[in-house]
Order: sequence, then C-alpha cells, then structure tokens
Amino acid sequence: MKRTLFILVFISAIFACSSDTIVKGQVVDEKGEPIEEVMVQVMTSDIYVMTSNNGKFSIDTKGRGNELIFNKDGYQLLIKKTKDISRKVVLKR
Repeated sequence: MKRTLFILVFISAIFACSSDTIVKGQVVDEKGEPIEEVMVQVMTSDIYVMTSNNGKFSIDTKGRGNELIFNKDGYQLLIKKTKDISRKVVLKR
C-alpha cells in the first residue's frame, strides 16, 4: 500500500513539474499574420525550436530558464519572460 501511494505521488510530481516547463504560443507580426521560421530559444541555453508555417511553437524549457528569445531576420529581437507569454507573441519590424 505504501509503495503504491509513493509511486502515485512520484508520478503526479513528474507531471506537475513537466507541465510547467512547456511554453506554447504563436508568433505574429503587427498585422496579426503568423511568422514562420522564427527561432524561439531558452535564454542562456542551447534549447530552441523554430515556429511552424502558421507561426506556432511549443518549447520545453526543461527548467533551464524563465526567458525566451524570439529571433528572425528582418524583425526586432524580442526577449520575454515565460510567465508573460500569452497565446500570441508580436514581433515588430
């Protein structure tokens, strides 16, 4: 009984921690149009993803940082805290 309870608590803790490290959103321009191939990188790490053709991204920060860098040629570099990221991230030219 104790072992089963321990396993359940352990699995719950893993899911609780992992869900907090995944950040999802969409990168758009000032007109609200999606921007593809934006590099989304966890600050001070080598973890990054590229946005899809509809500007969407999902990145697992793996607890390594609380800021993301959004970078695309022709747009201003943007750094945002993960807690401040809403569904849409707007990049300016």
